[in-house]
Amino acid sequence: MGRLMLTRKADQGLRLTIRPEHVAELGDLIRNGITVTVSEVTREGKVRLSIEAPDSVLILRDELEFLT
Repeated sequence: MGRLMLTRKADQGLRLTIRPEHVAELGDLIRNGITVTVSEVTREGKVRLSIEAPDSVLILRDELEFLT
């Protein structure tokens, strides 16, 4: 499992996908799941998220979608 911390503003998103080379591990993902925790909410409306997911999950900010 890996962990990622990132900050998102209103209307910003993130995308969780399965890396193509790890499709066979889909059962592990279903069993173990993905945990998203709101770690902080700032006065400016930013939300700090902690995402814990298996290494087979690719987590990208929406603005980086073109890299997939």
